[in-house]
Amino acid sequence: MAEFEEAFSGKIESISLLRMIGAAGIALYHIGTFNSYIETPQAGVSLFFCISGFLMMYTTQKGGTKNFLVNRLIRIVPLYWLMTGATFVAMWLMPSVFSGGASITELIDSLFFIPYARGGLKTAIVVRPIVGPGWTLFYDLWFTVVFALCMRISERLKGLLVVVVCTAMLPFQWKFPMERPFLYMISMPWWLSFATGVLAFYLLRWLWNKKVPGYIRFILGILGLIALYLMFCLRLDMIRNAFLSLVVLTCTVVLFRKAKMPHTINLLGDVSFSFYLIHYYVIMVFGKIFDWKVISLKTCTGIVLVFLCSIWLAYISYRLVEQMMGNWLKKKTSLMQLI
Repeated sequence: MAEFEEAFSGKIESISLLRMIGAAGIALYHIGTFNSYIETPQAGVSLFFCISGFLMMYTTQKGGTKNFLVNRLIRIVPLYWLMTGATFVAMWLMPSVFSGGASITELIDSLFFIPYARGGLKTAIVVRPIVGPGWTLFYDLWFTVVFALCMRISERLKGLLVVVVCTAMLPFQWKFPMERPFLYMISMPWWLSFATGVLAFYLLRWLWNKKVPGYIRFILGILGLIALYLMFCLRLDMIRNAFLSLVVLTCTVVLFRKAKMPHTINLLGDVSFSFYLIHYYVIMVFGKIFDWKVISLKTCTGIVLVFLCSIWLAYISYRLVEQMMGNWLKKKTSLMQLI
């Protein structure tokens, strides 16, 4: 246990590789070039949720409920609020680009992660906030609340409690109508992806000190690639994607547990959150520009331009908002706790 915690006390560099793959898969789906191969963005989302569940288990080994909640809010909220405010203003300034504006009530609901059906728009995934990709943050935040409550009940058994709560929701999947947004949201099977992340933590803790022969590592590599293919290239349901995410995460961490990732991969993993929120709008703007027939968005050139612009903006966002503002907020909250 001690060696496992020591090895995971720093950055888990193989996670950066998975974040990069998940973000790239979602972006390629939104661009639409490889939709005949990438069937759904749900695979990338499921992978992100699984990673979140896994990392929450580790980061709470040394911190209490209060620090955990504060750090998660600082990680998610500032950039999301800035994006929500900017999108709200842009909706009113350029309604043709966004197919209409949003009301003050919708703005408040979006800012405070209250599920609602914006403008009557209902999908098979979730009711949408003002920031389109931000729907996943609703799940992430509410899972954070569930995780914190389980940790409050029992530090030692929090993982087991989380798995029980998430799996207990499965019998209610699709049972609630979209007209009841919050109940509809919690009835979705996305919770299982977080639970499989928790299971991955326990599995990796058991495997960490085990000697893995070369042929087993080769098998794990093939198994991980097969799981990735099944997730991204087949239209599987959320439950299957959740368990495939467990396979991908476990195989990747075991395979690269002692390896150092190249700086570029680490950087792309670091900016993946900003990239995820920003790329949607880069595609939207480029789509309008490419409507002039200067170049097709779905060509290799168009894809490269979208990715380069999204990564550049994501890097700026990561440095200014996630790092600088995040560190400032952490210092402020630390000082408030001392008063």
